[in-house]
Amino acid sequence: MKPQFNEKRATQIACLLLQRRNGRMNILSLMKLMYLIDRKALVKWGWSLTDDDYYSMPRGMVLSKTYNLIHEEPIAEKPIDPTSLSYWKAFISAPQDYNVNLIDEPGLNELSQADIDLVNEIYEEFGHLNRFALVRIHHELPEWEETKKNSKFVDYEKVLQVSDKSEEEISEIIGEMDVLSQLEQITIEC
Repeated sequence: MKPQFNEKRATQIACLLLQRRNGRMNILSLMKLMYLIDRKALVKWGWSLTDDDYYSMPRGMVLSKTYNLIHEEPIAEKPIDPTSLSYWKAFISAPQDYNVNLIDEPGLNELSQADIDLVNEIYEEFGHLNRFALVRIHHELPEWEETKKNSKFVDYEKVLQVSDKSEEEISEIIGEMDVLSQLEQITIEC
């Protein structure tokens, strides 16, 4: 088990990236950069920034629930009240010509300075690349598996294994995620 997807954190990360690109970015580029950020946090610190699900797709890795937000599909665990916008939609436009635009700045209250620094680090390293170069980088990630049309789930454990974490480190990280998930469930029930 892992904690539930954090839409606010995902949105704030996406908004930081959009700010770096003058408020507009190709969807594929945004998805590729967001995955690289989330992956780096998982490998470096032992936790995901978004708690999103990782999937291998023909054009590389994606954050599944973030992908659904971009493409306006509801997130299964958290039905969206049709009378209100999701947090994401309040700050990021619907896709237009394969791009999304920054509508408003959400602030950064869900992100630590270390999180912001990580976003900036990944952007500095990869943000200048076009979407096709980012896809090539994703195809070189050891957790990516070629798929023809469908997507394939990739769990955090596999990403940690291909990142040369020891079995003991992986077990500890997965155990901590399980505890956080259980605490989250207790909080929700109260």
